[in-house]
Amino acid sequence: MKFARLNSAFALLAVLSMASLSTAWAQDGNGRSAEEILARQRVKQLTSLFQLNPEQKGKVEVIVLDEFKQVAQVKGDDNIPLQDKFAKQDAIRTESKAKIKAELTSEQLAKWDELEKKGKKPKK
Repeated sequence: MKFARLNSAFALLAVLSMASLSTAWAQDGNGRSAEEILARQRVKQLTSLFQLNPEQKGKVEVIVLDEFKQVAQVKGDDNIPLQDKFAKQDAIRTESKAKIKAELTSEQLAKWDELEKKGKKPKK
């Protein structure tokens, strides 16, 4: 009997620990969400890859952050069937890609197209 109580206590402790860890992983020390952290990483990649100027970087950052937030919202909506989630996420990413490409110069677009042809699709 003591053993069963001990196991259930450990199970409860494990569940509570995992819940608190997932919250900690979802934000960094500055209170930024996982979406914001990942979006900033994506913008760094795009800035480096395409030599974005400060104005482009600012616009792309807004687009990418909005994309990550929309995708997270779709992922978290339990009322949407799985296949519909995939379709909605794909539509969000496609729209984001078009918006980013609209901010690029002709030289940057040429590099984007070249990377897509090589199969190294630039991250949106």
